Amino acid sequence: MRDYELIVIYKPDISEEKLPSNIEGVSKVITDKGGTITSVNQWGRRKLAYPIEGVIEGNYVLTNFKADTKLITALEKNLKMSETILRHMVVRVEPLPPPLPPPPSVAAAAAAAATAAPTAVSAPAAVAAAPAPVAAEAPKSASNPA
Repeated sequence: MRDYELIVIYKPDISEEKLPSNIEGVSKVITDKGGTITSVNQWGRRKLAYPIEGVIEGNYVLTNFKADTKLITALEKNLKMSETILRHMVVRVEPLPPPLPPPPSVAAAAAAAATAAPTAVSAPAAVAAAPAPVAAEAPKSASNPA
């Protein structure tokens, strides 16, 4: 079984009393086909990015679930037939990859710094060997030709 996210936008004309039964209907389709619901989050009524079927608001619901791939086609068919749903999207959730190890140069420098005994702090060689600054010449002007 794989992890999926389902985002559904319900029409705003659905009353607050009927919305939970519509959400339960979608959850029932998932569980009847062998899936398991992980979580259901109602985001509430939000403004749409653009009008859909002349509607500018919708009730958003995010459902996380586990299911086989065969269930997704049956679920999408059921969601497309529903008259109370403006839009829906099912996305497979990929597990996060393990973090990458640090590059060898950084790892070696960190290991060397950790194992080295603390020493007295001295000025870096580049700063100690830098030549003394040279005084700049004054610019020649027309009134002072030297």
